[in-house]
Amino acid sequence: MEEALEELPRAQREVFIAHELQGRSFKEISVETGLSVNTLLSRKHYAVTHLRQRLQLIYEDFAKK
Repeated sequence: MEEALEELPRAQREVFIAHELQGRSFKEISVETGLSVNTLLSRKHYAVTHLRQRLQLIYEDFAKK
């Protein structure tokens, strides 16, 4: 998981970590960063898409063994 997170662009990684791992709201992140909630949602969407694809590949490799 850490490796997959490191592959993300910094902006996507920071939003994903703040929301999913630290439990912060998009509104809270928006106030702190000055970015709109929609921008944050978009960045998280791209992060989740990448992580799903990456972790699916890891799962498939694991299932073959």
